[in-house]
Amino acid sequence: MTPEAVDLSAFIGGPVLNSHERFDVRSILGVVEAASVDGQRGVATIRFSERAEAAAVARDVQDGIVRHVSVGYTVGEKAYRARRAGVRTIIATRWKPAELSFRRSPSGPGGKVRTGANMELHEQIRQ
Repeated sequence: MTPEAVDLSAFIGGPVLNSHERFDVRSILGVVEAASVDGQRGVATIRFSERAEAAAVARDVQDGIVRHVSVGYTVGEKAYRARRAGVRTIIATRWKPAELSFRRSPSGPGGKVRTGANMELHEQIRQ
């Protein structure tokens, strides 16, 4: 998650989707306005569409009902760790996020939403 390892060029301006659904334009809920990584986590600022279905999701995000996100990405470079207990670990050393999706369940322990007044609450949930 180091800034040098992440190419944000396609992510900023990229779509915010409903559950990684990338084949139907009606699944686009908004756009990524800004993004950054700090070595520990990635943060994105998004703008929701004003369409009724997107506005409904935006309200659920703001109310803390929809709380999980995931990022669609491509791996540019990877490294391999030695096998341990018969499992080899592959680590993305260079990667390029392309879209952010809201999901019903977490894709990983850090994929949480943080919003305005609920920023502190969501941060506590994430930890």
